[in-house]
Amino acid sequence: ECILLVDDETEVAGTFRRQLLRLGYRVDAYTSSLTARERFNAAPGRYDLAVLDVVMPDLNGQDLAESLRALRPDLPVIFCSGYSPDRLILTGKAAEILEKPVDPGVLARQVRTALDSAATSLT
Repeated sequence: ECILLVDDETEVAGTFRRQLLRLGYRVDAYTSSLTARERFNAAPGRYDLAVLDVVMPDLNGQDLAESLRALRPDLPVIFCSGYSPDRLILTGKAAEILEKPVDPGVLARQVRTALDSAATSLT
């Protein structure tokens, strides 16, 4: 399974990437939401899940998620943010919101849950 990971903080993106790689996932990590969107647009079928920061320059996580779902309405999304929004409006299935710092065990469980839920809805 391949995860699109986007966080504008290099250290955070690197930490999440290492955690997810250790769990056996393929991870494409980006610190630029615009670059991530370009890569996703080039191969939307490559990704099984998007893990996104909420507050980022150029294109925030919510807008990025909407643009990803314009191509892949079924794409599961997990937001990880130090900013605690009351709620995020997202077209399609609701996204999970994890507050930073994210416990590695919580991240692992939420990623697995999102992927399993997406696989179940396809069958």
